[in-house]
Amino acid sequence: MGFDAALNSISPSTGVMTRIGPSGLSDCSTPSSPCASNSVNALVTFNGQAYVTDFLNRLYSVNASTGAARLIGSTGLPAIPFIPLSENLDGTLNVYDEALFEANGKLYATFDAGRLDVATGEVTPVINGALYQIDPATASSTLIGSTVLGIGAAAEVNGTTYAFLNVTHELATLNLSTGSTTVFGPFDEAAGIVSAAAPTPEPATTAIAAFGLALLASWGSIRSRLLRRSGSEG
Repeated sequence: MGFDAALNSISPSTGVMTRIGPSGLSDCSTPSSPCASNSVNALVTFNGQAYVTDFLNRLYSVNASTGAARLIGSTGLPAIPFIPLSENLDGTLNVYDEALFEANGKLYATFDAGRLDVATGEVTPVINGALYQIDPATASSTLIGSTVLGIGAAAEVNGTTYAFLNVTHELATLNLSTGSTTVFGPFDEAAGIVSAAAPTPEPATTAIAAFGLALLASWGSIRSRLLRRSGSEG
């Protein structure tokens, strides 16, 4: 699901992307885009069904054949309080992280928002990080607990849930009962921001490689928006 609110499929053998169709949600792909409250936020596949959230963190089901999104309801997660990557008067950028993922047969999400100092890389929280469990049938969520700032992606691999911590560029395990994280190593800062990952039953090494592909694809899109919105060259 692109920032233009259209659903696409990607061939795993060739990498070729094919447009399926518009979701009916709002476009937020250029500086002149409306970036309305129903703009595309996070996408996940759960039990064979695709779901997407919007800037108000409402949950939609997505028709994989047409791309059309159908509103289920509000998750109760905080709304994104700004246009992502918009610039503040002090030069900081408005950023947020949302990981929407499946683990142990349940649907979870993490969310936080803050202001990024581009010069230092420091993020000042606007909304502190938290972990939620979501009922996809009703969209209602249950708060599990607080978690760290900057979880951009999470996925279950061989029974363990892993998270990418974008603020510190670290990999961590995520406790789904409490929201606590345990860091076990860094990931390459040159790779940029991780904003998408998918659960897999394959061995952990293959899963982490898949994370890397999602990371690079996501950062390419996010970086291009960052440069356009901040007026930088590139």
